[in-house]
Amino acid sequence: MTLVERFVAELHASAGGRIRIGAQDVWAVFTQLRPDDARAVDARRRVADLIEQAAAFGLLTPSVSTDQMVPVPLPRFVTVDNRRPLAPILAPGPESGLTRRR
Repeated sequence: MTLVERFVAELHASAGGRIRIGAQDVWAVFTQLRPDDARAVDARRRVADLIEQAAAFGLLTPSVSTDQMVPVPLPRFVTVDNRRPLAPILAPGPESGLTRRR
């Protein structure tokens, strides 16, 4: 299971049936999965990258509104679909026919 898959699975588990997960809960999941990354100087960039990767795979949707913290604003919440089981992510590549959205 990739880090993105584990991150989204933990968000699902922590959501308790909710589909909207606040920034504080997103940070709690990130800290649990990657405690060293959460203490890093670029921790905001790392969690932002993880959210962006999960969004690119359609596993969550970040809010349009952000906390406006510079230099890396984070979404105020993310939305997950708790009705859909988490499927394994196929790595994008020429043989898979998948491409990453940016």
